[in-house]
Amino acid sequence: MKKKVIIILCLVASFVAVITVYHCITSPAKIPTKELAYLQLDAKGEAFVLEQIQGLSREQLIECWGEPDGIRSDLFGDVWEITENESITVYYSSKFEVERIKLIQEAE
Repeated sequence: MKKKVIIILCLVASFVAVITVYHCITSPAKIPTKELAYLQLDAKGEAFVLEQIQGLSREQLIECWGEPDGIRSDLFGDVWEITENESITVYYSSKFEVERIKLIQEAE
């Protein structure tokens, strides 16, 4: 009887370990906030931020960053105003997945 209980406990523990590892491997990376993305764009560059958000859907980004302040009509893109003279523009693929990001700094 004791042997059966130990075997069952080992099986349950193994199952929990497998589920935990699977969850850690498949969990999506956390989307940076708009403010953090702005700071990273300024300090680490576009490639660094793009690595974190590339491939996200437009809906996922809007869910995290809020509604954009403007829309690019010439390309698939949204604009989020950060300061009076700075904004973040995100460009999407034809499937509306993040493809590029750019920090726009206008001269005063």
